[in-house]
Amino acid sequence: MILASISIVSILLFIVSIGLLVTIHELGHFSMAKLFNVYVNEFSIGFGPQLFHKKKGETTYSIRAIPLGGYVSMFGEGIEIEDGSVPQTRSLTGIKKWKRAIIMAAGIILNFVLGYVLFFSNNAFCNQRELTNQVTVIEESRIANETDIKTGDYIIRIEKDCSINGANACSSLKKSDISSSNPSELWSSEYGFTYTSETTPKSKDDTMTIKITYASEKDNTISSKVATIVLHPVLDEQGNLKLNENKQAEWEKMGVSSYFRQFRYTFGEAVRQTNKDFGENTVLIFKTLGGLFVGKNWDQIGGPVAILSTSSQVLEMHYFGLYLYLWGALSVNLAIFNLLPFPGLDGWHLLVVAIEGITRKEVPEKVKSVMSAIGLVLLFGLMIFVTGRDIIGLFK
Repeated sequence: MILASISIVSILLFIVSIGLLVTIHELGHFSMAKLFNVYVNEFSIGFGPQLFHKKKGETTYSIRAIPLGGYVSMFGEGIEIEDGSVPQTRSLTGIKKWKRAIIMAAGIILNFVLGYVLFFSNNAFCNQRELTNQVTVIEESRIANETDIKTGDYIIRIEKDCSINGANACSSLKKSDISSSNPSELWSSEYGFTYTSETTPKSKDDTMTIKITYASEKDNTISSKVATIVLHPVLDEQGNLKLNENKQAEWEKMGVSSYFRQFRYTFGEAVRQTNKDFGENTVLIFKTLGGLFVGKNWDQIGGPVAILSTSSQVLEMHYFGLYLYLWGALSVNLAIFNLLPFPGLDGWHLLVVAIEGITRKEVPEKVKSVMSAIGLVLLFGLMIFVTGRDIIGLFK
């Protein structure tokens, strides 16, 4: 059950992390508004009831109960001042359009910057782990005692000669010549620590045979050996087939897992890897969001509950550098999502500014208010739907 991986520490780190993403985003809007002398009534982190507030100058700084967003309440957007105490020139609509565009884009830009900084922090300051074609052998396993494969040995090949009770039945196991430059071919989900195939045990007497070519030295095929591993079905205490949550029997673990080499990037390598991480995540997020408009990738959309679940699993199963990478990707995700020209998002405000700049006519306030209200309702409905689906997923 995924719920088991969520601890108090992971919840607290989640609150701090999502608070950082929101604070940076709103700080972008706030700093540019102050730079252009726009009247800011409130700078808030979170929604709902106030937990803390302090007024400094003309602005109230507050922390609210629900840390899943925030806002900067500016004259001309969010509040109107009709008594004349603040001149119209200090409103969001009273400044030049290019200044308004900068204010609206600043949150997006800072989320991009934060994503890059988090990627760089992982690459520059944290130990990295590289998948190799070396193996770690679980010493207690029965299979480890039946073969000569030792921890640190190199896997050269996994043969297609795979059978159940002597009959070739493992069409999903393909022959792979494995080199240290491409170890991921070996440790895909098809092989992995627990060997799986399209064929599951049908009776407790079934066996699966796998042949592995290995050597004690890298790329030394001359002194290589072949180990024949025979897997049996997993049985329950009564000696019957033990079924998983999908009501299927499973093969026992091989007792051999992938080996990760730890290393550190040099400064130059960290910069190059950060550029790669930033570019790959940006392209991936654009593709994912683009797929939503043609009915694809909806299963890849998650809300706060999914983020909490994923970040908790990363903390439990991996290392802190990967946690930084995850939140770097989420910061880039937030930036790109806010770029969408959808009512209620920053991209919508940028679109309005662009339309007004091109037509040299102001979009009526009533139209902007109605569209923003509709957009917020739809976004809120989407969050409820996604959150409900994510909560159900916690118990699977």
